[in-house]
Amino acid sequence: MKIRAKLILIFWGLAILPLAAITLYSYTSSLRALRAAAEQESAAMAVDMGSRMESVSRDLNRQIQRFAAFEFRRIMALPEKERTAEMKALESRLKTQMGENVSLLQSLQFTPANVPPLGPPPPARPRPGAKGTPVQPDSNRIVIDLSGAESRAEIPGTGVRPPMPPFFPGRFDSELRNGTQVLGKISAEISPHRLLGYVLMRTQPRQGEIPFAMDAKGKLYATNPKDLEKINALPIPKTANKGGSPQQVSIKDWVLVTRKDPQSGLSFGIARPISDNLGDLRRTTARNMGYGLLLVGFAMIGVIPLSSRMTRNLTALTKETENLARGDFASRVQVASKDEFGKLAEAFNRMAEDIRENQKLLVEREKLQKELEMCRQIQEEMLPRQPLRDGAIEVKGVSIPAREVGGDFFNYFPLSGGNMALLIGDVSGKGLPAALLMANLQARIQARLPLELDLVKLVEQLDDEIAVNNSEAYLTLFIAVLDSQSLSLRYVNAGHNPQILLRGDGSVERLQSTGRPIGLLAGGGFQEQSIALKHGDALFFYTDGLVEAENKDGKEFGIARLQSLLVEERGRGLEGMLAKVEETFAGYRGGIEAADDATMMLLKIGGQQAG
Repeated sequence: MKIRAKLILIFWGLAILPLAAITLYSYTSSLRALRAAAEQESAAMAVDMGSRMESVSRDLNRQIQRFAAFEFRRIMALPEKERTAEMKALESRLKTQMGENVSLLQSLQFTPANVPPLGPPPPARPRPGAKGTPVQPDSNRIVIDLSGAESRAEIPGTGVRPPMPPFFPGRFDSELRNGTQVLGKISAEISPHRLLGYVLMRTQPRQGEIPFAMDAKGKLYATNPKDLEKINALPIPKTANKGGSPQQVSIKDWVLVTRKDPQSGLSFGIARPISDNLGDLRRTTARNMGYGLLLVGFAMIGVIPLSSRMTRNLTALTKETENLARGDFASRVQVASKDEFGKLAEAFNRMAEDIRENQKLLVEREKLQKELEMCRQIQEEMLPRQPLRDGAIEVKGVSIPAREVGGDFFNYFPLSGGNMALLIGDVSGKGLPAALLMANLQARIQARLPLELDLVKLVEQLDDEIAVNNSEAYLTLFIAVLDSQSLSLRYVNAGHNPQILLRGDGSVERLQSTGRPIGLLAGGGFQEQSIALKHGDALFFYTDGLVEAENKDGKEFGIARLQSLLVEERGRGLEGMLAKVEETFAGYRGGIEAADDATMMLLKIGGQQAG
């Protein structure tokens, strides 16, 4: 997948997914808040209905007490004839004083304290059109029969009279007192239909709520058949909770709250539809989602060109990178922007330029390396390869090259008169200048020594020439002439390492320096020394690269170690001793690369061949 497509997908993921999550969270939060508010309001209405049932019963009982306390006591005090006439107007005064609550009564009876109580009177047959008939079955009692109003015992305003279970005691009984004296007993028969209808009709719906009641058997009652049909279609729990606290149930687009009335045993409930509110909430959520998508679309209009520009720059950068990888070091990226892509293009262009320059340097270095290798080959060709033997005298040299071309050299060659020239030296510095100077000096010495046997004079000539032509270079040189007949050795040690003389009797001598390095401070100061060699003696020549080589711990090989090795291995032949020294030297260094050439040369007198 290309980066452009990835950027677009990432943008959509970072925009759409959070937008959808926020929208869903907002919708669910609003839905929870809506249901919570509906449940809270419905619970308050359900509690209010239950409280209204208690309040109506309490107010009805209080009105009956006030009415009976005045009217019944007044009538009972009248003569019998006047009492009968007064009772005809009693119902009218009852309705006037009790108001609409009188419709909740079926009958009202007063029994004086000295009269044995009777059961509730049987309903009288009302006259056509009569609403209630006062009767007096016993002259000692006052009975008002309101059963003629039972024809209105339907739920008010509906014309529906559902069958009602006996969920009320159906009767209020209380005593009528005058101070502490009991005057009589008041009994009131209640119409359950009227009372339930009164409670339900007094509940004012606010947002399409349906007030209902449920008896202990789970039968539902509502104010009209349509509402009853709706709530019967809902899965309302048939067992109300105990303790009188509201029970809340959320069913799809409805919120149901029920509360059991402990006095009547009924459960009053509110069924509140929230479908309209949910519709508004869904429409609002969809509208907000649409606005969000519209904004995302507008943002995408800017993202696509931006991603195209970014990928175009990356494409150009990738193309030029591939060209650079194929060896086109002239590849450059043309990006005019000042952002990260512009900086990346600038970095690429600098890298390409650096690679081109480095490639040039690499080519030049390879050329130089080849030239150095040729110089090393020439340098090695200038060194003698085969040992030189003259009777009992034999001599051979070995050079262990370092990584770079150096200035070490050794040589031996015969002279006229049976003499033998021996020399070993080390030019200061490394690389090609030192190698060239070494080659030049070795050629001069080899050309002049046969003509100039005075070693001091020869060294002084070299000292003057180097001082004039090479202001910074100098060399250490051990140059000697051996008389093969008398075994007398004349030498000049111009600042070189002390050479090691192994005597046949086992003693060791060191041929110390007899002057300063050639070219360091021109102006003489060289001395020639002479020693007599004997059969069985051996003279070991070396440069500082041998004794100054370090191992992995940074410790030098050292002249003491070299001398001990030579004493230990002196019984070997010429080539055996040189091979042992070279082997020990390589083992000591391990894998550490040598910093300088190690050059050595061995002269043995006696001709013994061993090892």
